[in-house]
Amino acid sequence: MLVSKSKKISDSEFQKIAANVWKILTKIDLTQCNKRVIEHTTGTILKTCVAVTGSWEGGILIVCPGSLGIMTASAMLNIDQSKINSEDIEDAVGELTNMITGNFLRYLPGGAYLGLPIVLNDKEPSLIIPQGKIICHVEFEYAGQPLYVEVLESENSPIQLIE
Repeated sequence: MLVSKSKKISDSEFQKIAANVWKILTKIDLTQCNKRVIEHTTGTILKTCVAVTGSWEGGILIVCPGSLGIMTASAMLNIDQSKINSEDIEDAVGELTNMITGNFLRYLPGGAYLGLPIVLNDKEPSLIIPQGKIICHVEFEYAGQPLYVEVLESENSPIQLIE
């Protein structure tokens, strides 16, 4: 559980935030799972991050196969999958990450600010949030495609993980 000076968020609350944002923006119902199969997925892997700075340092990371990025962009933009390009995918997955991070922001102390979404193909998450420690990890799937969403905290943050 994450704890700030006045608010708390559990893993299940964070899971609900991520799933609700995904559904609102795409009309896609994600199913929670614990398969840890993303590492064995063939094809491109997308990693999208929105950094948070100020009173809390860290960010939200989404990792999914490129094929799920295509499905997501198609649903979000109401465009046939065959017409989706890399810019559409980056825009859609980046906006989802931005919206999830924005909803997470209310659990942080005042003075925390969102950065711009960064979308990378096949890069390590440590390149996005240096020395980020995973403090929340939730996994989903849609149409057989896995994805996970993580909260990464930098070492100098006022928020602590409580076991």
